[in-house]
Amino acid sequence: IVYLSLLFSALSLGAETISLDAEHWRLSGGKAETVMLEGEKALKITGPATLELREAFAVDPAGEYRMQGEFLASGGINRFGVRCFTDTDDIVPERIVRNTKVFKVLRTACRAEDCDLYVNNVDGLHRQYGLQIVVGEDWIAADLGRFFTDADGGVITLYAPVGRTLPAGTKITFGYRSCADIYFGGILRGLGIWRSFDCTTMKGMHSNDFHQRRLHPDTRKVRILLKINENAAPDAVAYVKNLQFFELKK
Repeated sequence: IVYLSLLFSALSLGAETISLDAEHWRLSGGKAETVMLEGEKALKITGPATLELREAFAVDPAGEYRMQGEFLASGGINRFGVRCFTDTDDIVPERIVRNTKVFKVLRTACRAEDCDLYVNNVDGLHRQYGLQIVVGEDWIAADLGRFFTDADGGVITLYAPVGRTLPAGTKITFGYRSCADIYFGGILRGLGIWRSFDCTTMKGMHSNDFHQRRLHPDTRKVRILLKINENAAPDAVAYVKNLQFFELKK
């Protein structure tokens, strides 16, 4: 109780250094432990793992928040952000906040394991982070990667497999949706050296706009969320230190 009171008090006054004691984190996958590196406390994570801080921060979705820290990892993708909760401690529901009017038609069928979609053309598409494809009323949980024109139309490459079989002639549209987990602190590859991250949320949330740096509009509290060593080997090791989260002055 004392620790939580100090946590919220510090948050209201300025930057709060997040606890790097392993017992203060919920762990899914991998292994987490607290170590000392040259006199500094660090969180050591072995293997692909998701860590959620047990303590919560009260937030205003119209506010602006900052996340800072340092990490060391060799390979893999490392994500730093928050998990959004309602005032009753439920994870916020996903919400479709924008669906573009651009649509394409598959000119060939695709398998569930495919990442490439062969479409009639790629006219009107833009490279924007977080853009997903929609089939009917169903969202495909694979962000749009690159796209290019070929001899018969265009090719869209997703960051992950499409996850279902889609016949030729399927109409797909594109858009954004709000999510409970936002990695506004960064999605960074481990380079075998210490790297710092420092990013803010976008101020406010609008019903017709979504970005990975905006808090879900129903958010009333957040817990710090780390996804470490993604796509790395089971024995991959990463370290996190000097982790901070705080609200910017209004």
